[in-house]
Amino acid sequence: MFSQVATRSELIQCRSKSATPGLLWAIGLAVLAPLLTNGAQRPISDFISAQGTYCLGIGPDGPVCDGDPNVGCFLYIPPFPNYLDWTDPSSGNSVTFDYAGLFNSYLGNPFGTTMSGSVNEVIQKDGSVIDYITLHTENAVTWASEGFSGTGTVLFGANEPQVAAGATPALGSSTLRLVLQGPAAGAPLPDLIALLNGCGDWSFISVAFVGTATGALPDGSPGKVQVTETGLLHTAGIANENSRVALDGFPAEHISIQAIGQ
Repeated sequence: MFSQVATRSELIQCRSKSATPGLLWAIGLAVLAPLLTNGAQRPISDFISAQGTYCLGIGPDGPVCDGDPNVGCFLYIPPFPNYLDWTDPSSGNSVTFDYAGLFNSYLGNPFGTTMSGSVNEVIQKDGSVIDYITLHTENAVTWASEGFSGTGTVLFGANEPQVAAGATPALGSSTLRLVLQGPAAGAPLPDLIALLNGCGDWSFISVAFVGTATGALPDGSPGKVQVTETGLLHTAGIANENSRVALDGFPAEHISIQAIGQ
């Protein structure tokens, strides 16, 4: 499942690991096909430029919606921008890819992180939209750690504070696929942190993420990490409460950390 780098809001507990992102992406398209009327292409920059921009307020019990930048925004790992990472409840580990290049940009682009992709926006009969977003990222700073905080013991690569202090990062490639429900054609695309915290006018329908990176293990030997995540959030929300998908909105959720050569 996905969560924010540090304090994780767990949306749905995962148990099964049997489905694949490509299959579930195709299923999502088939389910939504009867609702589609007409669509238009938007530049992927509409999505990328929105990431890391949402200001979470600082409440007595944690982050709240509609933060005021003049008062202060909640940062999960200060002073770095907020973005999602990915968890594996079966292992208790998480992995973070700089999929939107936010950390790379914060440091002045030392790692050459690049992004490409597409946004297909489909207008619904009620005037709302469904956006199909695909984001490919190369040279993304990546690390894995114990727990779902992104700040636990590092199991692969180096985390943001370590890299900012001079550690060599692990770099990887990833593909993020999203289906989002939005208010109207051309509406500003959301920061995913807003969606995670239930803020704003957009909502998740489905999400799929795959990524691979090479870098150092804690003992300095070469290793690799692979992650596969898929969430059918809209389907889980409307399914029979006793059905498998209602109980398991993330049917694919797996993180693998291995020494190279094994």
